Amino acid sequence: MKKIKTLLSIFILLFTGDLLAQSTTNPDSVCFGSTSEMYWINNNPNSTYQWSVDPNIGAVIISGANTNSVLIDWSLVNPGLYIDAITLTETDIASGCDNSVFLDVEVLPLPTATIGTPVVACAGSAIPPLTAIGAQVTWYSDPALTNQVGTGNSYATGQTTPGVYTYYATETLNGCEGPATSITLTIEAAPTADPGLPATICEGDSYTFSSAIVSNNNGLIWTTSGDGQFDNNNILNPIYTPGPNDIINGSVNLTLTANGNSPCSNISASMVLTITPGAIAEAGPDNNICEDENFTFSSASATNSSLVTWSTSGDGQFDNVNLVNPIYTPGPNDILNGNVVLTINVNGNGNCTGDTDNMTLFIISLPNPGPIQHN
Repeated sequence: MKKIKTLLSIFILLFTGDLLAQSTTNPDSVCFGSTSEMYWINNNPNSTYQWSVDPNIGAVIISGANTNSVLIDWSLVNPGLYIDAITLTETDIASGCDNSVFLDVEVLPLPTATIGTPVVACAGSAIPPLTAIGAQVTWYSDPALTNQVGTGNSYATGQTTPGVYTYYATETLNGCEGPATSITLTIEAAPTADPGLPATICEGDSYTFSSAIVSNNNGLIWTTSGDGQFDNNNILNPIYTPGPNDIINGSVNLTLTANGNSPCSNISASMVLTITPGAIAEAGPDNNICEDENFTFSSASATNSSLVTWSTSGDGQFDNVNLVNPIYTPGPNDILNGNVVLTINVNGNGNCTGDTDNMTLFIISLPNPGPIQHN
């Protein structure tokens, strides 16, 4: 505990051969708990000195009892006024004459500890000052009260970095500094949220998050702008299954919200999940032609496709296997078998799987009229 010391000078004056000891201030005052108070007079080389304290009050002379300067410990003395607490006797060396002076001492009680409230703030926001209730408040940054950093009932620390900072406030009354109260400033780090980069999946697939990041948070939640579902919207890397409207719209915004530690606010960030529609192959209905005809497709289709490829189960030929509606010329075996299966294969966009569909082309044999006869 830090003490404010009161130093009083005691002077010795000599009149007509008599010694007259006189104090400049009476009574003196010291703070309760003071361990080292100095008292002195101007030194007279022709005199000797003897200091004493009233043995009934508990004060102790530490040093200098036989010099012109004495050090006294008052730490065991209760608050109150003590008459003739200190006695100084000066003796003239040549004549042996002596005289004494007495000093009353009032031990002052220490003020009570200040009242302060811990402060919690969020980094990046305004950091409020610390406050303490009391008179003549002094602020320190260490419990030993050696590094004074401010005065007054309000103290702005200037701290902005997340962490816990402890300061100590005291109150001073009548020159006595009371016990310190520790007051903490806690600066919480603001939360962060990063759902990851935009991603693309194929229709029918789910998306598994793998690179979402949150920090300085007290829980999290995922939300969607669409109608899909998370398997668990309170974990960092959930699985999202798009809903019908997500697929129709072709994309959906997925938002990660990190809950801030009080008093920090929540923070949100979104990513776009693009849904590539699945490829659809339509070969068209089964059809038929005469054996001497070619078949021209007219109702085949390829949706959401990057490439079309036709194939045959027989030996005929397409004029272009990569056209959606090519022309097919049956081969001899096709005609002999009377039918052939024609298959359209479409590749999906991106990494999405493709689709396949078949149609059967029936090949009708030409009639074989008999010879024309004439009679």
